[in-house]
Amino acid sequence: MTAKKKKRANREKRSSKLTSDAPSIPNALLEEVKRVKTAGRQGRRQRLRHSKRYNQAQNLSEYIERTEEFAGNLIARFARTIGSAFRSAAVFDWQMIVDALAMGDSESKGGPYNWPQRQIWEKYAHHFQSSAKRRALFAAIESNAKRFHQDIIFCQAHAALHGKPADPPDLLWDDTLLPYETAPHLLRQWTRDRTRTQTFLTRLFHHFAGFKTKGSTGRRGIILANTLAQHDWKPQLMVEELEQTGDVRVGSHEYEADRKLALDGQAGTIGRSIRRMRGAAAEWAKKRDRRIARGPIAKRNRRRREAEGDLIESHITTCCNQRLEDASLGVA
Repeated sequence: MTAKKKKRANREKRSSKLTSDAPSIPNALLEEVKRVKTAGRQGRRQRLRHSKRYNQAQNLSEYIERTEEFAGNLIARFARTIGSAFRSAAVFDWQMIVDALAMGDSESKGGPYNWPQRQIWEKYAHHFQSSAKRRALFAAIESNAKRFHQDIIFCQAHAALHGKPADPPDLLWDDTLLPYETAPHLLRQWTRDRTRTQTFLTRLFHHFAGFKTKGSTGRRGIILANTLAQHDWKPQLMVEELEQTGDVRVGSHEYEADRKLALDGQAGTIGRSIRRMRGAAAEWAKKRDRRIARGPIAKRNRRRREAEGDLIESHITTCCNQRLEDASLGVA
């Protein structure tokens, strides 16, 4: 027997002796300890998965709200057709118009939580039901814009004639056309490019109507993001949730196998669609975070931290110099 084998045999003999002398632990206690450790690991994994899924749902909801519900993609498409000199003002005006129209109508509050049951734009949607109604709306906006321009010219000319500061004229806006809050932004864009503004308003109301329609992609994404606890991103459960809200129609089937086949088809379609939207929302969230990190608030926070660091460093230097000076005086 070699020396290595002798050492291994002696080590095994000592370990077996120690094991035999030690008090025995019941198997039930060992199993309980193992179960508690496993449950703790599973609980941590479940919390991490839940946190990740919650962040995905939050990003998806914000992404759809900004790009679809508040027409962010539509504004971006129109902004690309405008020169750089007027683009920022146009984007600002269009976004303010969209925000005013997408808000909830306080006159339609109801339901268990007394929330608005419709949005502001639905009060003005009748203007875009036909080409004749659109022409009448645009003619009325043109009349309001001309009257306001005439009032501005008169006020400026009258002030110049009498050598007095000009007073701004009253904005006599007909709020049956569009909300009063949209008037300054609408008039500026109407004066700059009337044709493009007409096209934007027409596309905007069609976009609002399409988003609100049951079964639209944006509406499905919002519902699924807000009901994450019911489906947990599982396609079959997502289809069942959308079927309850009327956003998916499976149809009536005589046999259960036919219904299951229809559910599987809808689950595949909706699962792929939501997966693509979640990917787009994740990219959008990364860009948003990078933009925030480079924004003025982040820069101000960095400058404050740097200033605090410089202040602490100077304070430490002053204290060290004072101690050295006290020590030198004491030695002297």
